[in-house]
Amino acid sequence: MYYQPDEIIRSRRRTLSIEIQKDGRFVVRAPYYVNSAEIEAFVRSKQAWIAKTLEKCSERVSKILDVDFSAGSCIPFLGRLIKLDYHEGRSMKLIGADKLNSLPADEFSSFSVLEGVTLLLPSPAFRREGISLGGEAYPAEQELEENRRMVNSWYRHQSASVLKARTALYAARMGLKYSRVGITKAKTSWGSCNAKYGINYSLHLICVSVSEIDYVVVHELSHILHRDHSAAFYKEIGKVIPDYKTRSSALDRNAWVLDI
Repeated sequence: MYYQPDEIIRSRRRTLSIEIQKDGRFVVRAPYYVNSAEIEAFVRSKQAWIAKTLEKCSERVSKILDVDFSAGSCIPFLGRLIKLDYHEGRSMKLIGADKLNSLPADEFSSFSVLEGVTLLLPSPAFRREGISLGGEAYPAEQELEENRRMVNSWYRHQSASVLKARTALYAARMGLKYSRVGITKAKTSWGSCNAKYGINYSLHLICVSVSEIDYVVVHELSHILHRDHSAAFYKEIGKVIPDYKTRSSALDRNAWVLDI
């Protein structure tokens, strides 16, 4: 099978390059002076890499689409999948939380379903009280969008609690001081450390395992000492987390949660 690019973008660049975007869109970037035959030859020489990358993109998109926020579906949380359901209440409620406390601390995200743990959302009937829908059923798209917003709000609350605690823990161990911890909607990175030693985390970091969370925490704290990604920077991480490379690889595999 020959994989053709979805788009060829020409510019004043000097070299040919291939870009596989998150959604699987295949783009070739080329200099103005390179002809079509040269581009095709270049693409043919990269077919094995293209096929492998497109397969990974397809798996990523499939995982993202599985998280549709409907009742009975599952969402990722602390490296596992927990069930979503409704209850006759006006607030979100997590049941079976004790099972989360028994998860192995050194286990990386497998995203298998953790039986007995469910996040309960207010049922649509409670949400539409006092709102006239003209006798129509609660709109399905509106229901899922509201579910998504509620889950993200819950993620943010859980992230603030867990990430602030883990940051304080590792900062004390490393003898470092930071100014604040913030939770953002970032979808391109797990965390960042600014010039004033303020640390921000993506709210979706709460989806991966504690082992992976701890790697990101130590990574960002280490930027207080080293602003770059030099050998000295990674040496600092290694003092605290010797297996940081394994944890970093796990994060790369699980980056799909940033787009749910």
